[in-house]
Amino acid sequence: MFIGRFIPGVKAIVPGIAGMLGMHWPRFFIINVISAFAWAAAHILPGLLFSKWLESIGLSIEFVIVWGTIALIAIYALFHFRRQILLFFAPFLGGFGKSMEARLRKTDAPH
Repeated sequence: MFIGRFIPGVKAIVPGIAGMLGMHWPRFFIINVISAFAWAAAHILPGLLFSKWLESIGLSIEFVIVWGTIALIAIYALFHFRRQILLFFAPFLGGFGKSMEARLRKTDAPH
């Protein structure tokens, strides 16, 4: 009963199964309430501890969310457009740029 609350999909049917198996309601109630508090703590405490840790090092959660989102978007853009970025900077890289551009253009050609 207690462990069932932490398993997605199973937690919806555990009370019904407990009733079908004849679990006494006082025992069910005690286990259900204790597992509810444990479940809430397991989902809320990591976020609270993370925000307290951020405050201890002088950051706010808003700062981390905003700059983390910007960083993820930048990483995605660099990865997604890496070929176009390399081709844009190739003329400024001399011989290395020319060889890189030739290799990139050759892979663009139909097979």
